[in-house]
Amino acid sequence: MKRLLSCIIVTLVPVLLSAFAGGTGLIDDPYLVETPEHLNAVRDYLDASFRQIAHIDLADYLSPEGTGYNDGAGWDPIGWYQNWQINEPFTGTFDGDGFSIINLYINRAEETYTHHSLFGFVSGGAT
Repeated sequence: MKRLLSCIIVTLVPVLLSAFAGGTGLIDDPYLVETPEHLNAVRDYLDASFRQIAHIDLADYLSPEGTGYNDGAGWDPIGWYQNWQINEPFTGTFDGDGFSIINLYINRAEETYTHHSLFGFVSGGAT
């Protein structure tokens, strides 16, 4: 019984700790993006590969009660650029696979270090 429990724990821990619905982030096994939280986690893996597996509605996530509200600034673009020496671009791949992302809200007029879109700065042949 002890051995069985150990096997179950070892098997489940990577699944429970994953920031995505699956995948390893490699080009032939991309991270699977299904929720607003998964989409937000893309910023922590800027050189990885991703595939969206569901329509994503950001309305609740970016609402005043939502995690992504950011004091009214809304979505924080993935990747940023200050100048050619100080930047953090997205260099991976993101395959939307025909799914949509709706209710994206950005209110960052004062910020000049990034573009105001889902991805703020991409580089190195990112797709």
